[in-house]
Amino acid sequence: MRSRIAGAIMGASCAMICSMLLLSCTVGQTATPVPTLAPRENMADAGSSEARAALPIVASQAEAPTPTASPPPTAVPPTGAPQTPTPDVEPALVRFRAHDAVIGADEPTQIDIVLERLVDFYGVQVLLTFDATRVQIIDADPALPGVQISPSAPFAGSGFVALNRVDNELGTIEFAATLLNPVRPLNGDAVAASFLLIATNPGEVRLDVAEALLASFEAQPIPVVSEALTVDAQP
Repeated sequence: MRSRIAGAIMGASCAMICSMLLLSCTVGQTATPVPTLAPRENMADAGSSEARAALPIVASQAEAPTPTASPPPTAVPPTGAPQTPTPDVEPALVRFRAHDAVIGADEPTQIDIVLERLVDFYGVQVLLTFDATRVQIIDADPALPGVQISPSAPFAGSGFVALNRVDNELGTIEFAATLLNPVRPLNGDAVAASFLLIATNPGEVRLDVAEALLASFEAQPIPVVSEALTVDAQP
């Protein structure tokens, strides 16, 4: 049931990162071309041209040329064959970092959403899940309706948060943010956002990354993998 809910939520907001990156490249009226996010699936090439075999020339019987010996054939590498191996690109990583392995009821525990191995990074969209029967997320901004988490430095000061929504009944976190021109793309590691957990019932709690989309400044998808985190709720 939860996987169907997560899929529906992510499908409804999959275009969010496109609009964020479009905004990031148009704010300030810069001359940067407006990017568009490529689909997650790699599209097959439309096709490649094939070398056509040369047709033999047929001479008339009256003017038939004297046969001559043909030179030995020369080996030619196949068209389009790679000449040098292409190095593998290590995907970025989305994971959780808990400031305490045990979640209590009296004092909340901070959880960070960490992005690692970033290359030319500019935007993120994630759907995260947790066990709402054992833990709850504390609202980071009571002045706003609903429940939110706390965007971190890359987006809180020089970015735009397009989606920040927690459902403490379903156990989902939706977060999407982008940097803004003229901020340069990020490389290395960063914390996208943080949230505070409190325990309501004892037991093991799994925090999972249901979906993750990362994009470069040119709005190209960045390969990404994720890691879940298990913590212990002890109210």
